Amino acid sequence: MEREFLAKNVEADILQKIKSVYALVNKRKSTHKACVDRFSKLRNSNPNKEAEILDQAINDAILNSMATLIDYYCIHCMINIGIDVEKITKIQYRLIGKKYLIENSTLEKKEKEILSLDLFRQKFEERLSASCGLDISHVNLHDYWIGYVADAISTTLNAYGVLKNKRIDLKFDQVNNRFSFDDKISEYHHCMKFLYCNPSSNTGVKYNIYIDINNYLKHNSIPRVMRRIEEFTNPQEQRIYSFFEIDNYKSIFLKDGFLRDILEIDFDTLSENLKIKSSKGNFELCPLEQRWEIGPIIAIDNKNGFISNDNETLFFFVDGVFLAKTKKSILIDSESSFESVLVRLIREIEEKLEYFKRK
Repeated sequence: MEREFLAKNVEADILQKIKSVYALVNKRKSTHKACVDRFSKLRNSNPNKEAEILDQAINDAILNSMATLIDYYCIHCMINIGIDVEKITKIQYRLIGKKYLIENSTLEKKEKEILSLDLFRQKFEERLSASCGLDISHVNLHDYWIGYVADAISTTLNAYGVLKNKRIDLKFDQVNNRFSFDDKISEYHHCMKFLYCNPSSNTGVKYNIYIDINNYLKHNSIPRVMRRIEEFTNPQEQRIYSFFEIDNYKSIFLKDGFLRDILEIDFDTLSENLKIKSSKGNFELCPLEQRWEIGPIIAIDNKNGFISNDNETLFFFVDGVFLAKTKKSILIDSESSFESVLVRLIREIEEKLEYFKRK
């Protein structure tokens, strides 16, 4: 009864937080319009300071609300999966990405230090094949990917008092010709997969970009909202963009992750990466993606190219989020990309809430 009561209350908080996000986004429309209108007429010579301050404050609040919504969702999932309620305050969103997978794997210490998902995959497939006696090509794909992240999930659930062990035993069901995983591991995978940043699913990158900006805001510095006007030839038009800006020298305030890697990479080196996308297509892995090892998540606009007319700014997308890089900072879309990510996040969470209701 206590668990069901808690789950319902957390669900109510999630739904309330979703309403708060929508309210903030709607409120921002008027402040954003006032800022953009002033900028289009006067550029930065005489900004509407009151509107700019309010717009910054609302953007800060939306970032915080997004991160809070994800934490609430994680709590709701863990209650339904079967957390020890005495450990509920320990729950927070954990990124199951490259580093977390490797740190919580069966690799030897020296192998972990290499920090290679290719090596992780090789060792995992050897272990998987040995446990079932099948060639890896004959392993059910669904089982393969759950097994791929199972130790990382088990580590998380162990910390929350759900499972006794941090590492799983790969058990193969000869009768049904598939692997048997603890139901709690399968449940976690189903509910959290959309937030992953690893080869089993890289759809969480877009969310983690803005989560990292919120952590930067929460603990270290303000991601200043700034405006830029850009001219495009295909079609011929001018666009005014609103960006969160983080200066290069502030990279120390960012957690290790996609955003920090992009901020710290040299302008010319990133340009060479984007040239590969331009010449060979967005599905061709560039060196930065090869380093991340989670697939092709960087893309460019082939119609308008990836570099500004003055050759001072690079434009590109990471998991659909529009970014720009100058020689002094990184710019992350604070308008359309941010709103699109919020809508997608809320849709995913609402679908999972319905899933738990049907159980």
